[in-house]
Amino acid sequence: VSDEEESVRVSTSMQQQAPQQAKVFQVSLKVDVRGRRCCYLATDNIMRQIPKIRNVKSGVLCLFLVDSNASLSINENADPTVRTDMDGAMKRMAEKGATAWSVCGDFELLALKSALFGRSLTLPINNGYPSFGTWQGIYLCSWGKSSSSSSSSSSSSSSSTLTLIATWIQLSSPVRHITVSPDKRGVHDITADVTKSFLPEKKAHKKRKTTEKGKEDADEEKHGMLFVMVRHTSASMGLSAVEASSLDNTFDRVVPEKWNDEFFVHTYEGPDDMPGHVKSSLFGVTCALPVTDSKVALPSNVQLVLGEHRDVGYGHSRRVSGIMMSEGILGTCSISLSFSPTETAHDITQHIIKNLPELKKTVTGWVTVVATSEETALAVAPKTGQDKKTLLGPSIAKAFEALGGRDTGLALAGREVSIPVAKGALRLGDSSSSSSSSSSSSSSSSSS
Repeated sequence: VSDEEESVRVSTSMQQQAPQQAKVFQVSLKVDVRGRRCCYLATDNIMRQIPKIRNVKSGVLCLFLVDSNASLSINENADPTVRTDMDGAMKRMAEKGATAWSVCGDFELLALKSALFGRSLTLPINNGYPSFGTWQGIYLCSWGKSSSSSSSSSSSSSSSTLTLIATWIQLSSPVRHITVSPDKRGVHDITADVTKSFLPEKKAHKKRKTTEKGKEDADEEKHGMLFVMVRHTSASMGLSAVEASSLDNTFDRVVPEKWNDEFFVHTYEGPDDMPGHVKSSLFGVTCALPVTDSKVALPSNVQLVLGEHRDVGYGHSRRVSGIMMSEGILGTCSISLSFSPTETAHDITQHIIKNLPELKKTVTGWVTVVATSEETALAVAPKTGQDKKTLLGPSIAKAFEALGGRDTGLALAGREVSIPVAKGALRLGDSSSSSSSSSSSSSSSSSS
């Protein structure tokens, strides 16, 4: 596996060169987490700071957390015991993953916790608000002292503030909704359901025009991104190349139902409920799919899967929202990386910058990166060491392997991240970069 190449697809949108004059906005948000539990509901706080989004009938919101000691997730917006139980679950998952390390400091442990849930979200916007289900909300999970402020001011007020960057685009295409009906608890391939419902039918092929330079006009090969989200808090969604039963067994090993007897408080909706919430945040509920010529640009062995984590699962009917983004995209590229037998992670930040020259022209937007090869994943993680040049990706990759197993650990890490862009630069934060991992390692983007 180490000798196989990993392909990464990148797309970005920008305001001034959008073909249909798509409107793009970007705002930096400060959220004070002082005195609050590690996981708390931040939906109202975030939406209050981006009032202009209320005028967006349909679009996409990209949220990116600058701090490397925290995570973003979507989960239960009602019962606060879900959030306290989530803290306990994270502590146990991180401790198990850290057993793969010979040395584990607080900095490394916080970075692992951040990678477990992730630091970016891409949400379909419908009538000025994320297309959430009834019980969904945005979790801002602070696992330790704010990394974005620790290097500047030592005051208590600054160290309790997390920084998010919100970027959103207004689109002409509508948000659509479908219902998928898995027949039982487990992991299910929903690629065909989603592509059939959300992607436009391919038009009959027309003869391509030839330009003055003799090059064919490739307008018909338009690129796009399909952003989808499952609207439930005990289900999950993501890209996977792992056998469905293996991935489902991994979920059960990583988040066992015995935790109901050991420390979970939110147990009154059944033994599968709180474990289902944790699995939902671990695998995620949103996904970005690269599209070329009305087809999802993924290998045949990589599938969009739905994790049904409950035995009842609302009668096993789950609602999925999605929006096709074909306007406002400035450029796309593919990156191929080769891993040696001893390598587990690459910092791909400079690869993105080099292979996407349109990035330097982007005033406001974001880059979505998708790992499309088998047994690869992506994450955003800080660099460590006195010179801040040591990549944490290999360590985080080993931690995912210890947590989920050699063959399925990477599947938990996720295959896509979205990074804000401003004035031609990636806004990763002072100590972050993006990296990708292969085989028995989880891909993590260290901080550059």
